[in-house]
Amino acid sequence: MRKKAVYVLSCIVILLLCLYVSPSVNAGSVEDEVLQVEKNWCKFFNNVDLESMSSLYLHSPKTTEYTPNQFSNGWDAVKANMKTYFDMGLGTFNWKYFDTDVLILTDNVAIISGYHDMFEDPPGEIAPYSLILRFTLVLQKIDGKWLIIHNNETRVETGSPTRTDVSPTS
Repeated sequence: MRKKAVYVLSCIVILLLCLYVSPSVNAGSVEDEVLQVEKNWCKFFNNVDLESMSSLYLHSPKTTEYTPNQFSNGWDAVKANMKTYFDMGLGTFNWKYFDTDVLILTDNVAIISGYHDMFEDPPGEIAPYSLILRFTLVLQKIDGKWLIIHNNETRVETGSPTRTDVSPTS
């Protein structure tokens, strides 16, 4: 009976070890780590949380961001642009993401692409509006953390993509 228990326990340990080193298991977890950056990006933007949003970006002069309204070159410019939006206050924006793809290029470089459904209700007399934006994030893993080194957003002018995986609003 004891030999059987040792045998079964050995088989379980070997099976767990095989699952742990399986490339498909590791690849899925890396994609999940990378996609978490996008989930947090929307969450922090909706909550106008500049400090948390800052934690998603590489603080470097080489960090860039291109939006329909502005090109920001360097972390200081990216942060300043973000601050102008965040100064509008909580409840101004509602960002959602959908149809995302994650491409792992190397152990420390990845790309997320997809669509943002952005609703803005600006303060003052400007009427609320919404936009669909195509986005691409380039991330680099530095000291064990995935950080945005480039963000590109382009307005989708005609038609609307089919939404298959719309994110929660908060």
